Amino acid sequence: MHGEHRAAFLFGITVKTATSTDGSIAINWAASSNATYYKLQEKKNTGGWSALTNHTTSRRYSRTGRADANYTYRVTACNTAGCDNYWRTSNTVKVSSKTVIFIHTDLLGSPIVETNANGAVL
Repeated sequence: MHGEHRAAFLFGITVKTATSTDGSIAINWAASSNATYYKLQEKKNTGGWSALTNHTTSRRYSRTGRADANYTYRVTACNTAGCDNYWRTSNTVKVSSKTVIFIHTDLLGSPIVETNANGAVL
C-alpha cells in the first residue's frame, strides 16, 4: 500500500571485545534500512536494563570508565512508525582491571624485581 510505514527492523549487535582491562567498551550494530534512530541499553551483571540513549542516529557507542563487572548491551531500531519489538542483545563483556605482577627472585628466593604481564619493570 502506498504511503504505508513499517516499524524498523534491526539485524545484529556486536561488541569489539569480550574482555576489557581498561573499562572501555565499543559497541556497534548493523544498519536497518528503514531506521531513523536507535535505542541502546546496558545491563550490569544480573541487574536490570538501563537506557544509555533513547534516540541516536549513530550505529556506534562507546563506554569508558566501566567498573569491574559483566556488561551486556541491547539495541532496537526505530522510525516514525515505531520501534522494533525485538531487542538485539550483545555477548557479555567482562571488565577486569586486575593487575598481574610477577615477582622475580634470585637463587635464594629473595625478591629482585617486579614486572607486569608485559615484562615492564614496576
